[in-house]
Amino acid sequence: MSFFGGSHVKCMMCGTEVEVKHGLSSVDVMDTDLDLRPRGVARLSEKNSAQFCPNCGYASFDLEKDVTFGRRELLEKEEYQEIFHNELLKEDIKKFFLLGILMDDVGEIQRSASSYLRASWCAEDIGDEEWMIKSRKRAILEFEKSDFTWKKSQVLAILVDCYRRIGEFDNAIKAINKFGLENVSDIVVRRVLEFQMKLCQEKDKAVHTASQVQV
Repeated sequence: MSFFGGSHVKCMMCGTEVEVKHGLSSVDVMDTDLDLRPRGVARLSEKNSAQFCPNCGYASFDLEKDVTFGRRELLEKEEYQEIFHNELLKEDIKKFFLLGILMDDVGEIQRSASSYLRASWCAEDIGDEEWMIKSRKRAILEFEKSDFTWKKSQVLAILVDCYRRIGEFDNAIKAINKFGLENVSDIVVRRVLEFQMKLCQEKDKAVHTASQVQV
């Protein structure tokens, strides 16, 4: 199981004291979705992996640290400010989407993709299809920028699931064919991609889990 705690931290951008939650530890072994989203109590810990200052809009993995490398002006960009001031957008979605923007701006592509993906998970939890799709599309852009330079076929598997979940079945299949199943040395990942191919052919955009894949 997971154990959670909270604390007050000072936002390094504006000095506001913010109450944050922490996922202190997680020892539960649960199934994951095909995009590697954990199941069970571990999901709560995932939501606490980013922090947000409601005063200035700064989003970070740790509000006491500067993820912009001194480029505070990034918080003033039009898109960032629009999302920060969107009162209809839930804070969990907001903080991960904003963190995705910042990570992209400083060239942290992997972290940007992961942040957008987490924004989509938060949107999915409350049935916000608009932001689920918007967040997954941004994650896709980041994954494609990476050119699979980290974890290669594993990244492909998540990219394919992002495409499938928003109904872009043809793009999912094209991504698999472009990489080539024959080039996937990891047998588990190959079976996942074969399963994804089947789901795409069936026009299935529902959530599916790793336990459904026959290895």
